[in-house]
Amino acid sequence: MLFWIIIAVFPSLIAALIALRMQFSRSAVESIAIGIPFGIVSFTSLLFAFDYAFGSINSYAIGLSFLVMLAALAAVYSKPIYDSAFSSLKKHKKSNFKISITSLPRWAWIFALAITVIIAIIFIAGTGNYANGIYCIDASCSDALYHIGIGYSVAFGHFPPEYYFTVGTKNVFPFMSDLYMGMLHRFGLGTVGALMLPDVMLVFSFVWLSMMVAYAISKSTRISVISTIMFWFGGVGFIKILDFPFIKQITPLFQPAHLFYLPQPHNTIPSFIYSVLKMSEIPTSYWTSIINSMLLAQRDLLLGLPLALAAIYIIYLGFFSETKLGAKEYLFLGILAGMLPLANAESVILVIFLGISALFYVLAKKGRLKGLYNFVLAAIPFAIIGSIELLYMNSQKREANWSYFIYQNYVLHGSNAFVTAVLSMENIVFFWLQVAGIPVILGLLGLYYAKRNSKAFFIPFMALWVFVTVYTPQPNPADSNKIFIYVFLMLCLFMAYLVDAMWRKGLLLRAFGILLVILVIINFPLFFTHDVFAFRQPLLTNAEIAAASYITNNTPPGAVFVVNDYNAFRNPVSSIAMRQTLISISQYVGGIYKYPPPQMISATMQIVSKASCTTAIKYNVSYAYLENPNSTTLALFNDSGFKMVFNYSQPSIPQKIYVYKLNCS
Repeated sequence: MLFWIIIAVFPSLIAALIALRMQFSRSAVESIAIGIPFGIVSFTSLLFAFDYAFGSINSYAIGLSFLVMLAALAAVYSKPIYDSAFSSLKKHKKSNFKISITSLPRWAWIFALAITVIIAIIFIAGTGNYANGIYCIDASCSDALYHIGIGYSVAFGHFPPEYYFTVGTKNVFPFMSDLYMGMLHRFGLGTVGALMLPDVMLVFSFVWLSMMVAYAISKSTRISVISTIMFWFGGVGFIKILDFPFIKQITPLFQPAHLFYLPQPHNTIPSFIYSVLKMSEIPTSYWTSIINSMLLAQRDLLLGLPLALAAIYIIYLGFFSETKLGAKEYLFLGILAGMLPLANAESVILVIFLGISALFYVLAKKGRLKGLYNFVLAAIPFAIIGSIELLYMNSQKREANWSYFIYQNYVLHGSNAFVTAVLSMENIVFFWLQVAGIPVILGLLGLYYAKRNSKAFFIPFMALWVFVTVYTPQPNPADSNKIFIYVFLMLCLFMAYLVDAMWRKGLLLRAFGILLVILVIINFPLFFTHDVFAFRQPLLTNAEIAAASYITNNTPPGAVFVVNDYNAFRNPVSSIAMRQTLISISQYVGGIYKYPPPQMISATMQIVSKASCTTAIKYNVSYAYLENPNSTTLALFNDSGFKMVFNYSQPSIPQKIYVYKLNCS
């Protein structure tokens, strides 16, 4: 079916046409950049709302979602509504109505286009069909099957959606990016295409919006280009370079590289520095680049970031600059920001901090009543839509026994308050030096050269930085640390101010500025060559694809499976086969479950190792998925009266998969 083309094109096209009518977006490319994430999240949020109303995403839900979006488009282009919304700007109409291809300066859009192409190639090259199945680089594979399972559970299932990877558990995070991918697949696009198409669309949007934000704040082509290059190719986690195999091979200077704890002998200064920083880095992963560590691995972030950047862009223009916007723009901002919780919940924290800062900034300026009126126009739809989404997510979290707020792991707990504070601060300093040493130091220095309103605009980002340093609203701190990417964007901007100042001071400082940029982006070519070209792993083997196809076509949608390898990152049953398991992909179960994971693991072992019908009946298990089982397990299943209904051998992996129907009554 080709209906997936309509799903892929129409929501973003409608949203882009709406954005084109706004005062902040008088160019086609910028409207598309805003329209892609806004269209995706609007369409999927409407689908989810009608999913609640109808009990599933049926033809009525899809049709009504499109009708609502078309109605919004018609309203925006309605002359009476348009004139009313722009009544305060009538004297600006003639000059502001001109629509161009792009409002960015020539070198800014050239670099934005080049960066988009490079990153799109990385995404496309990262996942593909090969002789043995679908293979991808490590960051792309990561938790892809987990997210596929989330998206498919909403797109194909009934409301309220339930996770496939642990039985009977409601979906706490029905990410809209995953739902969009699931809808593309539901209407005919293959697994790889459904993964890649939204990624490429959102990469374009994200790159262009990052350049738009940088240029809107700096009003300098050079600063915006330098900032965007460092942001996209910058190596946060720059100390990780000492651990690259390439570095270790070409020189013994950086040996030994894997020094996790002190004390140990150190024969070089770099190895000592690396070990100290490694020891202090407790909870999170390295960010060799935001592409590798954030975007390829964090699918919800890829939708949340451009959506939040669109909000950041409009907030800056509407509250921190001299740009005059109308009522419709502020309402648009509120609606867009209100849809963030189901796109990327952590980004809501930034928008709240930005909103508080904008309110104080407005109250400190002349014409505060007009500014306050505009603030209320944005705040009302944000509060209404955002509250509905957050309340839904919170109710699901509580029902799934997952609702708590925890300290970051490097904030220590002890009886001596002074020692605890000192050691916690030491951990925090070492952590941020390791993660973003150069941009942190030079970005803060670059604040000196920024304009006053730009400095004021950075205050909520500083608050976000403090927040994410102390607290984490996620069980895995790395999932919360990813919102540091917004702080990193601003640090790169202010570092670009510093480099620009050096550029204007003479040849020697110009060369030093270039060296600083190189130091920030040095990790990128190493990541690119090492991860993209040197290493791939299976996302789904041919055997797993064949097994999933059999399960989808020959077992009831409500069937519950037991899987023998419940710790595997890859499991087709709870992803593309869309069947619930007692427990699978257990690394991602965390605290989100109906039954405690140890209980599910014990039940799994009872069925797999003892062929226990009693346990199978207790949890309504009717099928078993066995991957590379040992001879004892096979003999047990064959002798217990269980019926083998599928088997597939792929010697090139090697991999053998069996599906059994459990004849328990």
